[in-house]
Amino acid sequence: MLENGAEHFISVDGTDSLADAVQALTGGHGAHAVVVCTAHQGAYDESVNLLRFGGRVVCVGIPEGDMKPIASATAGVMVAKALQIVGSAVGTRKEAIEAVEFAARGIVKTHYTVEKMDKLTDVFNQMDQQKLKGRVVIDLSG
Repeated sequence: MLENGAEHFISVDGTDSLADAVQALTGGHGAHAVVVCTAHQGAYDESVNLLRFGGRVVCVGIPEGDMKPIASATAGVMVAKALQIVGSAVGTRKEAIEAVEFAARGIVKTHYTVEKMDKLTDVFNQMDQQKLKGRVVIDLSG
């Protein structure tokens, strides 16, 4: 992730407490915002724990399966820390232009692999096991 322009990266694999790691990086305050882009419910359940006073969770990805509330978003925590949870399905035209400009400057890098159609079952298995990194493009040519 650092090669993509991030200043810090906390791996969810092998990190005992994401909240503690975020607290350490922010001088004990927590993050201003957490943008959840994954379809994994666990990321939503942990998101509120990463915020500072007045922080905001931005929900972009839609968790798979049955819809569940965010486990860490109890009324007491939401009120005591003055937190917000908002949804964002799509950005504005201006935001899309800004994103394209980031990509053109090389700040954003795409991580993908190309697989033949005969590997489709393997791709779905990786997705199901949450082991897939980035995106997969299925090559439909001969």
